[in-house]
Amino acid sequence: MASLHTEHKSEMMEYLSSPCDVMLWLQNAFDSDQDPFPILSGVTRRTQDICIAFSIFGQLSQGHRDSSKIVKPFGLGSDTELKSAVSLYEKLSKEFSPMNAVVQFIAVQGFSPELLQSLPRGVEIPLREALHSCCNDPPTGWPTEAYHLLGRDDLARQKEVAKGRDPRLEPKATIRPSKQNTMEMVSDGMDHLMDDEILQMRFSQDQRIREVRRLLQSAKPCRINLKQRPEVSDHDFIEEQEQRLFLVCQRTMALPVARGMFTLGTLRPIVTEPLPVPPLTLKGQVPPRNTAVNLDHIDIPASMTDWPEFHNGVACGLVIDPRMKEVHSSWITYNQPVDKQLTNEHAGFLLALGLTGHLNNLDTRRIHSYLSKGHQLTSTGLLLGLAAAKRGTSDLEVTRTLSVHVQALLPIGSSELDIPPLVQTAAVVGIGLVYEGSAHRHMAEVLLGEIGRPAGPELENATNRESHALAAGIALGMVALGKADSAVGLLDLKIADTLFSYMTAGQLKRPLKLGKKEDLHSHLIMETSEVNTHVTAPGAILALGLIYMKSNNRSVAHWLDTPDSHFALQSIRPDFLTLRTISHGMILWDTVHPSVQWVESRIPQSVNKLAFQSYNDDEINSDSTPTDSKMICQAKVHITAGACMAIGLKFAGTGNQCAFECLVKYCKKFIALSTSSLADQVVVFHLTVAVILVFVSANLGWQVCCGILS
Repeated sequence: MASLHTEHKSEMMEYLSSPCDVMLWLQNAFDSDQDPFPILSGVTRRTQDICIAFSIFGQLSQGHRDSSKIVKPFGLGSDTELKSAVSLYEKLSKEFSPMNAVVQFIAVQGFSPELLQSLPRGVEIPLREALHSCCNDPPTGWPTEAYHLLGRDDLARQKEVAKGRDPRLEPKATIRPSKQNTMEMVSDGMDHLMDDEILQMRFSQDQRIREVRRLLQSAKPCRINLKQRPEVSDHDFIEEQEQRLFLVCQRTMALPVARGMFTLGTLRPIVTEPLPVPPLTLKGQVPPRNTAVNLDHIDIPASMTDWPEFHNGVACGLVIDPRMKEVHSSWITYNQPVDKQLTNEHAGFLLALGLTGHLNNLDTRRIHSYLSKGHQLTSTGLLLGLAAAKRGTSDLEVTRTLSVHVQALLPIGSSELDIPPLVQTAAVVGIGLVYEGSAHRHMAEVLLGEIGRPAGPELENATNRESHALAAGIALGMVALGKADSAVGLLDLKIADTLFSYMTAGQLKRPLKLGKKEDLHSHLIMETSEVNTHVTAPGAILALGLIYMKSNNRSVAHWLDTPDSHFALQSIRPDFLTLRTISHGMILWDTVHPSVQWVESRIPQSVNKLAFQSYNDDEINSDSTPTDSKMICQAKVHITAGACMAIGLKFAGTGNQCAFECLVKYCKKFIALSTSSLADQVVVFHLTVAVILVFVSANLGWQVCCGILS
């Protein structure tokens, strides 16, 4: 008391006449009429900070509170710390939400995890709740201390290097690796991630990165651990081993897709050396002697490894950092195989460079050199890569390159070109990418005609006809993406009406103009005046969904509704119901809700009531029982899967917990149905497809968690 000013003594004695209960004051911190809490300047700093922090919580109910009503200082000590804390309080409470402001305040004031743990539980829990609410998605621009307090050392490290260079772009990332490290990197393509500083700080408490690397390993032989039964001969046992190897290889061939996402943009390769491509090993080993097992005694498709090798090349190219400026035309061609023979891996590598934007550096002469060699997958990857690199630009140079490979875009009287159907399909998709969102009239008209392109007099257009029509539909949707009826230049084409005809087996109301040929109807197969919906419907359905995306046009969405009668359902393939439901959700975007109730609302009552029901003999012979119960079950499975995909598309990258739980519920439901007695062998196949689709949809919602490296 001797150290207090005389004028403070009487006021201090008034406060001391009754005990100062800080816990009671904090409990009533939301009350704006509460008296300020007395503190001793320079002595009770932590009490001062806690009172101010709880006053920030009070903004949730009563708004901003004047700092003079929070604490009241007494004593001869300096009030510099109090002024600094009050100034910080005024700044944070006006610029940030209460939870964010509390975290920043206690971090700047020097609170540590140990200090929080030493506080009374009633004081600690609200502060912990504020930390928890901000941990998963903290705002950018916070002080480093706040990130450390949240336990996000990875973000703190990024904050520390923000004024300099990204640690992934430091010179050590381009230093020539040692021989051992090079061999490891070539073996699986993921070795460089083991030394990534951000990953080490982000996942410092477990080995999940190493586990993911192990799961995505496709360069080592698979382990085939089978025991030979006494009644099985050696020859039959070898076939059993190879059959098991074939099943495991199907999983191995899918791994490059996941590896491409895992390693996306994480490496700056040495520009004086080719980028090593991890091998795709389709061999097995039998422990304990590691005896080699190959696919020599069983029949396998001749082209089984073409697309897996292509995807392996894509994964290899996606590892390159998109911000890297040293990728030039000469380095791209330098990555060709040693014998200069084009391979499927190099074809995928070209597509990956287009996705990262590096294919813009490839000069015209080298583009012509690639296309003139006649390697189908190389031409496919190059055309798609060029289109992806120029997406939405309407680039004329790329358009000319793509037009050479699309018969409908060639001028009348031009010479015939022997273009493989696969390359033609890739070029059609490329047109959609280059003219994305442009509503280009000529391109839209050509693509609309390509959906219903006849097979041709000698079936010259019959190969891959379905995929070509699907590609044309997707490309048309991208050209008029989200334009609905707002594109004035496309109104007279009546695109929606024509797509409806393609979808429902209607008659074409106008002739197709496809270059110099006027009559392309086949002389070998009979086709009526109505379109073949098995060919045209998928592309038309997706085109409608893309063109009217987010338009909430109920008239067009009504075309995609699932019919409620069994007779109408019999005329629609089950997989088309999936596409219809997806496109319906894309059009009525605002109505998509992540709930079981919304998914069930997409299923007609007649289907929902009769699907997966067991009947006795009397019910089966009665008129009330559906004649085709399999059709009803398949319809429900595909409609449900389409609704789940619509949820996945809308909530992609949001981490929405409701959407995730809803999709996981249906995934478990389909798995349970596939093992029940209500599903026969045919329905089990459709259930398997639905499980895969729903599982992909569920992971779409959490793809934001995969963007740590990008």
